[in-house]
Amino acid sequence: MKIRKIGISIIMALALLLTAMPGFTSKAAQYPIRVKINPDGDIEVGKEATLQVSLENISEETYKADELQINVFDASDTVTIEKGWNIVESDAVSKGYDESVDGCPWAVLKKDLAPEEKVEFAVKGTVEKAFDDTNPIQVSISNVTGEDEWTSVGFASYPLGVGDSILDGVYKPSKLDGVKRGEPVEIGVEITNPTAEDINDIEQDFFWYAANTSGDWYEDVECELIWEKAEFNEEGKTISIAVGETIKGKITAKIPENAVPSSFEVGVYLYKGEWGEEDFINYFTDTVTLNMEGGVLNPYGDVDPEDPGCWYAEAALDMLDKGIMTGMEPDRFGASEKVSRAQFATILYRLEGEPTVEYSAEAYPDLSEEEFNDPKNFFAKAAIWAKEAGVVTGYTHNGFFGAGDDITREQMATMLYRYGEHLGMNMDAEGDLSKFADADMVSDFAKEGVEWTIANELIKGEGDSGNINPQGNAERGHCAMIMMRFTRAF
Repeated sequence: MKIRKIGISIIMALALLLTAMPGFTSKAAQYPIRVKINPDGDIEVGKEATLQVSLENISEETYKADELQINVFDASDTVTIEKGWNIVESDAVSKGYDESVDGCPWAVLKKDLAPEEKVEFAVKGTVEKAFDDTNPIQVSISNVTGEDEWTSVGFASYPLGVGDSILDGVYKPSKLDGVKRGEPVEIGVEITNPTAEDINDIEQDFFWYAANTSGDWYEDVECELIWEKAEFNEEGKTISIAVGETIKGKITAKIPENAVPSSFEVGVYLYKGEWGEEDFINYFTDTVTLNMEGGVLNPYGDVDPEDPGCWYAEAALDMLDKGIMTGMEPDRFGASEKVSRAQFATILYRLEGEPTVEYSAEAYPDLSEEEFNDPKNFFAKAAIWAKEAGVVTGYTHNGFFGAGDDITREQMATMLYRYGEHLGMNMDAEGDLSKFADADMVSDFAKEGVEWTIANELIKGEGDSGNINPQGNAERGHCAMIMMRFTRAF
């Protein structure tokens, strides 16, 4: 059986399509808003279909409702959905528009989308004619900041899989969770002959399709499609499917050790005749989401895992994968930038699972109830939680939290030590401060925490000097390394 691997991605096609839209100049393609699409039942020609769409803000930025635009369109060169899709009005989005620009109906949110918030809405439409391709429906979220400028902040696609095909084809399941690097995955596949005649002399192709903009790793994937019917697996031999017969198979693949994307597409193409002059029988694909441990699509332009000088790369991506530490911008990690007290408290709060907290006027003099309820103050819940958990006590002289203050390395060690106490961990380990030339610079309040972090190899000496630099400000690259060591050790 021939195997073809396709190198162009759906997202690349999206970028080309959007660039061609009149009145828009694309600035970049970043995705701080996670978009998911799920259909309500099967999508059939001549019948109304409903897609459920969810948007989740996974960044630390609040997006204004009047600046977010939702577009829905198909990815083919010709509009195959003649009546278009209608974005259904709800508490989340404005009234859908039946009229569209270049076949792309649009709508806007009714309220701002704050960090960690999620909204859901429905999209309805009738497929008026069939086609020979999977032709995915795509949902794009744009942050429109000016008349001629926009930034793509969210995207997802769903393959309709409706066509003038002779055979029916499905994948089972369509989503796999918890897949690890270096481990095999299995995807079931079935094809059925619903016609009144046997179908003979069928040729087949198996596709492994990267579904993202930086997925070169798929070239190294060990994958194969094995059918239960032995003759289907013989190289160069055509196959036959009897009336009403269902043939089952299994796609097996081994995810490489260095895999970073979180999704891919697989497909099977069935045809008759010579390649290039074939008669179409069926072509069906599915997007399979792999929620890999330690595997995440690298969105950062300043993080290169292959560069030996990018010592923080693994930690930056590991923290992003765990949802503990995001970038300064969607495409920039900012390793050399300072970490504030607000940011580090938020990191620990996320690690805790972001428990529900209520405002307390006794917590900090510099955090009012109004500020606590303001979505722009991303750190507010984390600050209250940290005080209640004993992780942060506030400055000794005034009790302030000091959200915008850069955190020092000894303050970070202290907060991490107190978090360990909060978790009920064994805190007996004591490191030897005397091996550091600047050990006498460690403040009295921080000695216990610094010794503990050194003993557990969470904090190490800096650069060539090997000094601990307790009064120095912690940088994001070092913070990511420390938190990666902590989460792996404990």
